Amino acid sequence: MDILLGSLVSGLLLGMVLALVALGLTIIFGMMDIVNFAHGEFLMLGMYTGLLTSQATGLDPLFTLPVAALVGFLLGVLCYTGFVKYLLRGPMIAQLLGTFGLMLFLRNMALMFFGANDRSLHTGLLVGKSFDIGSGIIVSATKLAVAVLAVLSFVAIWLLMNRTRLGKALTATALNRQGARYMGIPTERMNALAWGIGGGSTTVAGALIVNFWAVNPYVGLTFTMIAFTVVALGG
Repeated sequence: MDILLGSLVSGLLLGMVLALVALGLTIIFGMMDIVNFAHGEFLMLGMYTGLLTSQATGLDPLFTLPVAALVGFLLGVLCYTGFVKYLLRGPMIAQLLGTFGLMLFLRNMALMFFGANDRSLHTGLLVGKSFDIGSGIIVSATKLAVAVLAVLSFVAIWLLMNRTRLGKALTATALNRQGARYMGIPTERMNALAWGIGGGSTTVAGALIVNFWAVNPYVGLTFTMIAFTVVALGG
């Protein structure tokens, strides 16, 4: 029984981590109906951002999240304005191959700058720590923190989409892009913003995950497949 409870708690925490990973993919796919094969590479860059920022500044990894969010937001906007918006003019196969090419580009750029070796955090407020909550259940402190921040991220995105004018403009663009444009909504700006929000939430997930997962340029592939599975099962 103790083993079962421990497995359930561990599974729930890991599920929250994976849901956070899939959040950025859900925003982009839901807004623009385009599959972003480079999603895992955004996560990988978020992991490197958290790792390198912590090592360069001496800050605790948890305090690097604003930097990761800014990097992801700017990267998402840049990818849309400089590349993705041109793909939308072509057929679906062009969009699929285009984001696949973006994935290869980002992965190889990371390989060139960071090398192929695994890197991991060894110091931090929660790194390597765990809690014994009784009945033989051991909870990883980092995974628990990620789960809590994942819930906060979900609430923040829900409030943005359902309680603000900006969120209503994003939703209108997702439902009917042409109709939204006729109503005066700057749909191109909304699309760029969706990519920025999606990129920012993904890199934040990466900066959290690097607290307990080693990073290398190829780590994004694992999380891409998981994110697609979560989106497919979750709707």
